[in-house]
Amino acid sequence: LERKTAEYTPCYRRFLIQTKNYSRQYSHIYHKRFLQLRPAVMRALKKSEGKDIRVASKIIDLREGEEWVVVGTLYKEMKLKPNILDEYTEERSVKLVSTQSNYASDDDSLILEDESGRLSLVGSEVDAAKLVTGVVAAVHGTVLSAGEFEVQDIVYAGLAPQKPLAVEDASASVLLLSGLAVGGSHSELPFQLLVDYVAGHLGSDGDHERSASIVRVIVAGDSVAPSAVSLEDKSVTSEEQEALARPQRLVDELLSQLAAAVPVDVMPGASDPSNFTLPQQPLHPCLFPLASRFSTFRAVTNPYDCTISGASFLGSSGQPVSNVGQYTLALPPMECLRRTLEWQHMAPTAPDTLASYPFYEYDPFVIESCPHVYFAGNQPSFESRLLTGPDGQRVRAICVPRFSETATAVLVNLKTLDCTKITFSAPGKTS
Repeated sequence: LERKTAEYTPCYRRFLIQTKNYSRQYSHIYHKRFLQLRPAVMRALKKSEGKDIRVASKIIDLREGEEWVVVGTLYKEMKLKPNILDEYTEERSVKLVSTQSNYASDDDSLILEDESGRLSLVGSEVDAAKLVTGVVAAVHGTVLSAGEFEVQDIVYAGLAPQKPLAVEDASASVLLLSGLAVGGSHSELPFQLLVDYVAGHLGSDGDHERSASIVRVIVAGDSVAPSAVSLEDKSVTSEEQEALARPQRLVDELLSQLAAAVPVDVMPGASDPSNFTLPQQPLHPCLFPLASRFSTFRAVTNPYDCTISGASFLGSSGQPVSNVGQYTLALPPMECLRRTLEWQHMAPTAPDTLASYPFYEYDPFVIESCPHVYFAGNQPSFESRLLTGPDGQRVRAICVPRFSETATAVLVNLKTLDCTKITFSAPGKTS
């Protein structure tokens, strides 16, 4: 199999944490987010309004009864939102923590805040059910006598500027995977079919051509199945040690077979042996004694940013999209993904409800350059949509399904941004 090659540029340096310091307050990241996104919000405001409107530099400058525009950060007041202090009763005994799948309700309300104050947002244009804490927006409306702000319009940053898509090879493609969960209770047959397909040992001549066109594989997190062995308050037997080590050993074998055929980028996920807070740092090479021998194997961050043959890829292992879905009502994963692109922020709910590192010099999750491919891994099902922006932006948004549950991978053409779902359902048969 004569495989195509592609120029690769890693762009995830901003997600690497060189020196860890958790003593800082999280207010810094909100302030930096506001400063980074305010110019983009103001540009979007001028395009949408089309007329001169008074813009208050701070919330404290607003005057009652007058029409204003003010830029700030949204905060969502939620009655069902978990509170760490609720874990303890007055008698200091522990009670059960809420494990709801969704914490939004019709009683939620929105507050706009900046360094000078806070302002309650009211009116028919305020749809708290579809918004989350951490979004930077411009709010147009009137200050009421009760100290509330009656909203006429809310403007977001919109899609960031995008570099031209300069891909020469019309057939070069990238394969997206996520949620391998190797070592779980599911069948191992789809994994071997996947390896054989990528290596060009499976399918018809047409399949072989598609396999040869794959210039890179991106594995978007949760490669290792969660451990079924409890480590609390007990010593671990040799059988349990083997059960703990087996999934990591199996995923190393799988990735080494892939890396022998094509360059592979592996992102950490929620179930992988990596740090809990975002951005998750690259998995240590010692976890992959076989795969790390190949120069084609690369452990990367989550979120991940790179450019392949002129096409820019930006995505996560799914935690930001899943968290936005937990704190909004009836928003499917694709809509959550689209909104984060519109808000120019990958993880707006961090650090409020999504754990993140306390950055103080900049917010790395701000989307300063619009990607050509924007993906979220570990989603319940496959979905793809081509999003367009007012300045000619074209973005292929992809919800990458969990491979362990769907046996499905996603093939993206770098030149056309066309997206193909490939399901490994039976020996010698793909769809």
